[in-house]
Amino acid sequence: MTYVQGGYWKDPYRFYARTLKYASSYSARVNYNFGVICERLNKDGEALKAFKKALEIEPDYPEAYLNLGNLYAKTRDYEKAESTYLNGLVSDPENANLYQQLGVLYSKMGRYPEAIERYQGGLEKDPGHAGLYYNLGNVLLDMRRQEEALAMYGKALNINPRHYNALINSGVARAALGEYEMAIEAFKRATLADPTTATGFFYVAQMYRELSRNEEAIEYFREAIRVKDDDARFHAGLGVAYAATGRHKEALDAYLEALAIDPANGKTHYNAAVVYYHLKQNDKAREHAAEAARLGYEVNPRLLDLIGN
Repeated sequence: MTYVQGGYWKDPYRFYARTLKYASSYSARVNYNFGVICERLNKDGEALKAFKKALEIEPDYPEAYLNLGNLYAKTRDYEKAESTYLNGLVSDPENANLYQQLGVLYSKMGRYPEAIERYQGGLEKDPGHAGLYYNLGNVLLDMRRQEEALAMYGKALNINPRHYNALINSGVARAALGEYEMAIEAFKRATLADPTTATGFFYVAQMYRELSRNEEAIEYFREAIRVKDDDARFHAGLGVAYAATGRHKEALDAYLEALAIDPANGKTHYNAAVVYYHLKQNDKAREHAAEAARLGYEVNPRLLDLIGN
């Protein structure tokens, strides 16, 4: 008997599903916990039922409103998400996370002034909430108010200096302002904050590529691939940087890696065609140029003349 019970404890889904047989009608907490487990397992239908049941038992349950609203938002039922978050705020007017999720929802819907209002309302309740500053920065960035966005990211980073996405989006804002060196600095800080995530390395590489600092771009594209080798953009970017330095064989290898992951990318087929031309393999160049055209990418007529199409 003890062995079987231990098995249930090792599997939270089975444990809470079993517990609900005896507690579903009176335990909001058990229903809520079961909903959280279901959500993590992408069992959204079961999660929805569990959160609703939790609120039926205990109407003043802000966490259940939050998670139920998130599920509605996930399925793009924005009207139900909004009403759920608002009901949560009636239950708990001090809950900064509900303000945040309402702001995120309004941002997705393009209702930026309302999103800003909700984020600011949440910060009145919890001035130390880094996520609210970060998300407020995102709305301002979407509105192309980069300087204001940077101020909000700065406040988020004052609270949490390792806030990865705030560092990344600070770099995006700097790049939009033409402050490329500061953008690179922000992206590099992101790589230090989380060296297991490839985005920061990729963005550094992209910035170096934009500045024609191709050797440095190559270094960071390689780092991005080291962290995550199944993203075609990283391999394709590496190919562009290699090609810019005249290293056509390495560029070809990178493009072919990219096409193995994303064979329907017309631009990469075109770039491969150009490299094959430089390597004097016109049959292959024609093959990739034709595929690029088939995929809707505009092929330079000059290239077609050079490869004898």
